[in-house]
Amino acid sequence: MKKRISAAALSLILFLAIFSFIPFNTVYAASKITLADAREIALKDAGLEENDVTIAKAKSEYVLGVKQYEIVFFYGTTEYSYEIDVTGDIISSEVELESIHAEENPRESLDDTNPSSSVENITEDDALEIALADASYTKDDLRYSKVTKDYIDGRGIYEVLFIVGRYQYSYDIEIETGNIINYEVS
Repeated sequence: MKKRISAAALSLILFLAIFSFIPFNTVYAASKITLADAREIALKDAGLEENDVTIAKAKSEYVLGVKQYEIVFFYGTTEYSYEIDVTGDIISSEVELESIHAEENPRESLDDTNPSSSVENITEDDALEIALADASYTKDDLRYSKVTKDYIDGRGIYEVLFIVGRYQYSYDIEIETGNIINYEVS
């Protein structure tokens, strides 16, 4: 009886030893996607077709021993960046709207004490509402939110950060117009 238990224990140890040395990616080989598949996933997520964009980067890389794909493309002046894992899940995505011309003196439009300014700037609450609407959420969905005033390329912006579920959203919203100039989901 002791020999059977010892043989079973030895078999189990041998089995675990063999399968613990198989690379993680080999176990999930059936669910791997190709670089072309990753490109299609990114384009589908952006709602664009391949013939409408300019692919700037499409490469595979290993991050902490796990293969993933980096896809970057342009649609007009908008840059889309994606990181996609080998199972086809989007790890992170970022959309950056490039400005064609910068304002001559952007700080003037942010000066609330300037009575001659006829521009109605958005508030921090407005910026949060714009970001939430873009991501299809409401304030009730939030776990955390933070809005700060900053400058990018000489323009006044609100940096909006919020967390819903396990995702973190980051938006840059132009104070003067309320336009989203950049956002990232991770």
